[in-house]
Amino acid sequence: MAIINCPECSKEISDTTKKCPHCGYSLKKKRKKMKKGIKIALITSVLVIFLGAGFFLTYEYYIIPHGIYVEAEALLNKNEFDKAIAKFESIKDYSDSENRILETWYKKGLAYCQKEDYENAVFAFKYAGNYNDAKEKLAESETERQKKEERLEYLKRLDTMETAYHLCNSPNTVISDDNKSITVDSTNEYDYISLEDIGVIATELGFPDYLISEMSQTNALMGRRSETIGHYKVDWSFHPDNGLDVVFMLVD
Repeated sequence: MAIINCPECSKEISDTTKKCPHCGYSLKKKRKKMKKGIKIALITSVLVIFLGAGFFLTYEYYIIPHGIYVEAEALLNKNEFDKAIAKFESIKDYSDSENRILETWYKKGLAYCQKEDYENAVFAFKYAGNYNDAKEKLAESETERQKKEERLEYLKRLDTMETAYHLCNSPNTVISDDNKSITVDSTNEYDYISLEDIGVIATELGFPDYLISEMSQTNALMGRRSETIGHYKVDWSFHPDNGLDVVFMLVD
């Protein structure tokens, strides 16, 4: 037992007393009110905790991802594909972000196709997976890339023909308007400048040394001869009066 002061008259009483002997104040009601207040405080605390946790989860798993999602969409609309992909990747589990990643790669591939950058288009469509007609676009881009590469290689070969011609010195060496053939029309068997041009051209086009030597040793009895090495062909013949006549050609 402990001594306490009565909440009403402040006189000393036992803590087990249900009613103050001095003023008649009921301590039982006071204790009920205190217990009720404690219960309300506990319930309020629990509700605050739950509400706080709910707000945190909402903020963490909806508000933040939704904001990033909106930013990613805005970047996609501005064709800032790499930034949009990075944003969608960071919230991959939110809404339809995974599908939006595929969509962004797909649109990136289309943008590369418009620029005729088929190498990067192929790369983009591969990452677009099964989105829309990405597989068909991938096949088309691969075909266009191959055509472009072949075209570039062909232009390089034309440039090689032109380079070979510009290394020549004889006025009897002529290149066609389309750069597809070079003709060396020697004046006679002693036209050494033309013979030098033949050697220069053959070397530049990648013909082996043995063939150059064979050409220089051709006689009239051998008739007209030809040889194809890689993408280039050479026709030649010899006549004592006209010398060695040679035509170098680019094979399509």
